[in-house]
Amino acid sequence: MLRSLVGSEMCIRDRYRDAGFDPHARLTAAEFATEVDVAENNYNTRCTVMIQNGDADEHVPEEHIQEFKREMDSNGVGWQFHNHAKTPHGWALGPGVTATEYQPLADRRSTVAMLSLLHEVWPDVKQHSVPTNASGTALTASLSRSRSRDTRS
Repeated sequence: MLRSLVGSEMCIRDRYRDAGFDPHARLTAAEFATEVDVAENNYNTRCTVMIQNGDADEHVPEEHIQEFKREMDSNGVGWQFHNHAKTPHGWALGPGVTATEYQPLADRRSTVAMLSLLHEVWPDVKQHSVPTNASGTALTASLSRSRSRDTRS
């Protein structure tokens, strides 16, 4: 059974009319329901969803965020929404990746938050310390230390 889901803003940027990802050219919920063949969503209420988002991401209008929250709430799904200040789209893509707006502080915070959620969901599974995340961001704080203070880049 799925106990936790961690994702980026991509999880709430859906229903685009074309591949251009124009947030204003989005299918309405009614259009999506009639035009797209998707499996029924049974909403796992025993799963915690964590979304990491850049507050300055022009691809994710506030209405999309509010719609995500309403959908989760109305279906009894627990969620966390981390909105990283002054952080644009592409903030967790490591240096050298095309179209990156890499932000090491937001990347570090999002990784520590994800590890904290995983520890909460599976407290008996030992987490092994690693020096960096997948983008190469230094993880200078251990999980226990990250709960008590902020580690800045």
